[in-house]
Amino acid sequence: MALTREIYFKEPLLEMPVGYRKIVGFTTTIWNVMLVVGALVFILSSADRLIWVGYFIAFYLGHRVVHFNSSSEKFNQFSAEQKINAADYLSRQAKNGLMQAANGASLFGGSFLLYLTKELVGNKEVKEAFLRLDVDYNGFKAKLDEHLSASMSRDKEGQKLINSSIEALSAQAVEMSLANHNEEIRAADLLAALAGFM
Repeated sequence: MALTREIYFKEPLLEMPVGYRKIVGFTTTIWNVMLVVGALVFILSSADRLIWVGYFIAFYLGHRVVHFNSSSEKFNQFSAEQKINAADYLSRQAKNGLMQAANGASLFGGSFLLYLTKELVGNKEVKEAFLRLDVDYNGFKAKLDEHLSASMSRDKEGQKLINSSIEALSAQAVEMSLANHNEEIRAADLLAALAGFM
Protein backbone atom coordinates (compact mmCIF):
# COMPACT_ATOMS: atom_id res chain seq x y z
CA MET A 1 0.00 0.00 0.00
CA ALA A 2 1.65 3.23 -1.13
CA LEU A 3 1.24 6.12 1.24
CA THR A 4 0.56 9.58 -0.16
CA ARG A 5 0.49 11.23 3.24
CA GLU A 6 3.50 12.95 4.79
CA ILE A 7 5.35 10.99 7.49
CA TYR A 8 7.79 12.72 9.81
CA PHE A 9 9.40 11.96 13.17
CA LYS A 10 9.37 14.50 16.00
CA GLU A 11 10.31 13.31 19.49
CA PRO A 12 11.76 16.09 21.67
CA LEU A 13 13.54 13.60 23.96
CA LEU A 14 15.61 12.27 21.05
CA GLU A 15 16.63 15.79 20.08
CA MET A 16 18.15 16.37 23.54
CA PRO A 17 21.69 15.39 24.53
CA VAL A 18 21.93 12.07 26.41
CA GLY A 19 22.49 13.76 29.80
CA TYR A 20 19.28 15.77 29.49
CA ARG A 21 17.35 12.63 28.48
CA LYS A 22 18.58 10.91 31.64
CA ILE A 23 17.58 13.92 33.78
CA VAL A 24 14.08 13.94 32.23
CA GLY A 25 13.72 10.18 32.89
CA PHE A 26 14.85 10.58 36.51
CA THR A 27 12.53 13.56 37.08
CA THR A 28 9.58 11.67 35.58
CA THR A 29 10.24 8.71 37.88
CA ILE A 30 10.42 10.97 40.95
CA TRP A 31 7.18 12.71 39.89
CA ASN A 32 5.36 9.37 39.51
CA VAL A 33 6.55 8.22 42.94
CA MET A 34 5.32 11.51 44.46
CA LEU A 35 1.91 11.03 42.80
CA VAL A 36 1.57 7.50 44.21
CA VAL A 37 2.55 8.64 47.71
CA GLY A 38 0.28 11.70 47.43
CA ALA A 39 -2.68 9.57 46.34
CA LEU A 40 -2.18 7.20 49.29
CA VAL A 41 -1.81 10.04 51.81
CA PHE A 42 -4.92 11.83 50.50
CA ILE A 43 -7.05 8.65 50.41
CA LEU A 44 -6.03 7.75 53.98
CA SER A 45 -6.65 11.28 55.29
CA SER A 46 -9.79 12.17 57.22
CA ALA A 47 -10.72 15.25 55.14
CA ASP A 48 -13.41 14.46 52.55
CA ARG A 49 -12.03 16.86 49.93
CA LEU A 50 -8.55 15.38 50.18
CA ILE A 51 -9.94 11.84 49.89
CA TRP A 52 -11.60 12.76 46.58
CA VAL A 53 -8.38 14.37 45.34
CA GLY A 54 -6.60 11.12 46.26
CA TYR A 55 -9.16 9.07 44.30
CA PHE A 56 -8.77 11.40 41.31
CA ILE A 57 -4.96 10.97 41.38
CA ALA A 58 -5.38 7.19 41.79
CA PHE A 59 -7.75 7.13 38.79
CA TYR A 60 -5.22 9.10 36.73
CA LEU A 61 -2.40 6.72 37.73
CA GLY A 62 -4.60 3.69 36.99
CA HIS A 63 -5.28 5.05 33.50
CA ARG A 64 -1.55 5.52 32.95
CA VAL A 65 -0.82 1.95 34.09
CA VAL A 66 -3.50 0.46 31.80
CA HIS A 67 -2.10 2.33 28.78
CA PHE A 68 1.56 2.05 29.84
CA ASN A 69 2.71 -0.08 26.88
CA SER A 70 0.52 1.65 24.29
CA SER A 71 1.38 4.40 21.86
CA SER A 72 -0.15 7.82 22.41
CA GLU A 73 -1.98 7.62 19.04
CA LYS A 74 -3.53 4.72 17.11
CA PHE A 75 -3.52 4.23 13.34
CA ASN A 76 -7.28 3.72 13.28
CA GLN A 77 -7.79 7.27 14.63
CA PHE A 78 -6.32 9.43 11.87
CA SER A 79 -7.71 10.76 8.61
CA ALA A 80 -6.18 10.06 5.18
CA GLU A 81 -4.98 13.63 4.60
CA GLN A 82 -3.37 13.99 8.02
CA LYS A 83 0.39 14.29 8.48
CA ILE A 84 1.75 11.44 10.56
CA ASN A 85 4.27 11.96 13.35
CA ALA A 86 5.64 8.40 13.57
CA ALA A 87 6.83 9.04 17.16
CA ASP A 88 3.20 9.26 18.33
CA TYR A 89 2.47 5.75 17.02
CA LEU A 90 5.44 3.97 18.64
CA SER A 91 4.67 1.43 21.37
CA ARG A 92 6.60 1.90 24.60
CA GLN A 93 8.98 -0.97 23.75
CA ALA A 94 9.71 0.45 20.30
CA LYS A 95 10.28 3.96 21.68
CA ASN A 96 12.53 2.65 24.47
CA GLY A 97 14.51 0.69 21.89
CA LEU A 98 15.12 3.85 19.87
CA MET A 99 16.09 5.81 23.00
CA GLN A 100 18.53 3.18 24.27
CA ALA A 101 20.09 2.74 20.83
CA ALA A 102 20.53 6.51 20.43
CA ASN A 103 22.09 6.69 23.91
CA GLY A 104 24.50 3.83 23.14
CA ALA A 105 25.59 5.25 19.79
CA SER A 106 26.03 8.75 21.26
CA LEU A 107 27.98 7.64 24.35
CA PHE A 108 30.10 4.74 23.11
CA GLY A 109 30.23 5.15 19.33
CA GLY A 110 29.36 2.42 16.89
CA SER A 111 26.47 1.88 14.53
CA PHE A 112 23.11 3.21 15.71
CA LEU A 113 21.33 0.60 13.56
CA LEU A 114 23.28 -2.25 15.21
CA TYR A 115 22.50 -0.86 18.69
CA LEU A 116 18.84 -0.69 17.70
CA THR A 117 18.89 -4.25 16.41
CA LYS A 118 20.41 -5.38 19.72
CA GLU A 119 17.71 -3.54 21.69
CA LEU A 120 14.88 -4.95 19.57
CA VAL A 121 16.02 -8.59 19.55
CA GLY A 122 15.92 -8.49 23.36
CA ASN A 123 12.13 -7.95 23.16
CA LYS A 124 9.99 -10.94 24.19
CA GLU A 125 7.80 -10.75 21.08
CA VAL A 126 10.89 -10.76 18.83
CA LYS A 127 12.49 -13.69 20.73
CA GLU A 128 9.31 -15.71 20.17
CA ALA A 129 9.39 -14.89 16.46
CA PHE A 130 12.99 -16.15 16.27
CA LEU A 131 11.94 -19.41 17.94
CA ARG A 132 8.95 -19.84 15.59
CA LEU A 133 11.22 -19.29 12.58
CA ASP A 134 13.70 -21.83 14.00
CA VAL A 135 16.53 -19.25 13.95
CA ASP A 136 19.47 -19.76 16.33
CA TYR A 137 18.72 -16.81 18.62
CA ASN A 138 21.91 -17.06 20.72
CA GLY A 139 24.06 -17.42 17.60
CA PHE A 140 22.40 -14.37 16.07
CA LYS A 141 22.99 -12.31 19.23
CA ALA A 142 26.65 -13.39 19.40
CA LYS A 143 27.21 -12.38 15.75
CA LEU A 144 25.40 -9.09 16.37
CA ASP A 145 27.64 -8.31 19.39
CA GLU A 146 30.69 -9.09 17.24
CA HIS A 147 29.59 -6.64 14.51
CA LEU A 148 28.64 -4.00 17.11
CA SER A 149 32.10 -4.24 18.75
CA ALA A 150 33.76 -3.86 15.35
CA SER A 151 31.63 -0.79 14.57
CA MET A 152 32.77 0.92 17.79
CA SER A 153 36.26 1.41 16.36
CA ARG A 154 34.82 3.83 13.79
CA ASP A 155 33.94 7.46 14.50
CA LYS A 156 30.80 8.23 16.53
CA GLU A 157 27.68 8.90 14.49
CA GLY A 158 26.49 12.46 15.01
CA GLN A 159 23.05 13.28 16.43
CA LYS A 160 21.94 14.54 13.01
CA LEU A 161 22.78 11.22 11.33
CA ILE A 162 21.08 9.25 14.11
CA ASN A 163 17.93 11.39 13.84
CA SER A 164 17.80 11.06 10.04
CA SER A 165 18.19 7.26 10.39
CA ILE A 166 15.31 7.23 12.89
CA GLU A 167 13.10 9.30 10.59
CA ALA A 168 13.74 7.07 7.53
CA LEU A 169 13.30 3.90 9.57
CA SER A 170 10.09 5.19 11.19
CA ALA A 171 8.54 6.04 7.80
CA GLN A 172 9.16 2.45 6.70
CA ALA A 173 7.80 1.10 10.00
CA VAL A 174 4.59 3.15 9.55
CA GLU A 175 4.07 1.64 6.10
CA MET A 176 4.62 -1.89 7.43
CA SER A 177 2.32 -1.35 10.41
CA LEU A 178 -0.47 -0.01 8.19
CA ALA A 179 -0.02 -2.87 5.71
CA ASN A 180 -0.32 -5.36 8.61
CA HIS A 181 -3.37 -3.49 10.02
CA ASN A 182 -1.63 -2.80 13.34
CA GLU A 183 -2.84 0.00 15.60
CA GLU A 184 0.70 1.08 16.51
CA ILE A 185 4.36 0.50 15.64
CA ARG A 186 5.50 -2.47 17.72
CA ALA A 187 9.11 -3.53 18.35
CA ALA A 188 8.66 -6.35 15.82
CA ASP A 189 7.46 -3.85 13.17
CA LEU A 190 10.50 -1.68 13.82
CA LEU A 191 12.78 -4.71 13.47
CA ALA A 192 11.09 -5.72 10.20
CA ALA A 193 11.55 -2.17 8.88
CA LEU A 194 15.17 -2.28 10.06
CA ALA A 195 15.77 -5.50 8.07
CA GLY A 196 14.62 -3.73 4.91
CA PHE A 197 16.58 -0.61 5.80
CA MET A 198 20.04 -2.17 6.25
